[in-house]
Amino acid sequence: MSTPEENRKTLLDIADDFGTAMLVTHDHVGGLKARPMSVVELTDDGVMWFVTDVRSGKVDQIAADARVLVTMQSKTKQVELVGTAEVVDDDATLKAKWSEALDLWFPDGPDGDAAVLLRVDATTGRYWDASGLAGLRFAWEATKAAVKGEAIDPDEAGDHGAARIG
Repeated sequence: MSTPEENRKTLLDIADDFGTAMLVTHDHVGGLKARPMSVVELTDDGVMWFVTDVRSGKVDQIAADARVLVTMQSKTKQVELVGTAEVVDDDATLKAKWSEALDLWFPDGPDGDAAVLLRVDATTGRYWDASGLAGLRFAWEATKAAVKGEAIDPDEAGDHGAARIG
């Protein structure tokens, strides 16, 4: 059994492997809106940074309801982060976090009027990891369950856990 701190570290390590995430916000009528976002940075204390257009709908959505969900998934790893977001209009921080890849979306660079930072402070999260040895264990348990005609035990479906982050 993992400790809460081990779960937290595993969660953030897995999340740090992803360059793209789905950011889910609440729209003005209570619906959910998801969109892919490039992850600019994930800090050791669970703060995730994105860059977006100041005129995008998500800026207004976050101003009205800061609660967000961030999800990331590959074939063998999944992460869910729950927290709050805020728009950060700070030119020095934007320039410090800027990369050439962002020029595709913001040709005027960090000095233009369009780019603004989104800061997501994750409070809780969950992860699933079926890579490496955990993936082999999953394959073994799945085979056993299939042969027996039973459902796989969720506790044997790879490494998984939950953690408090912030």
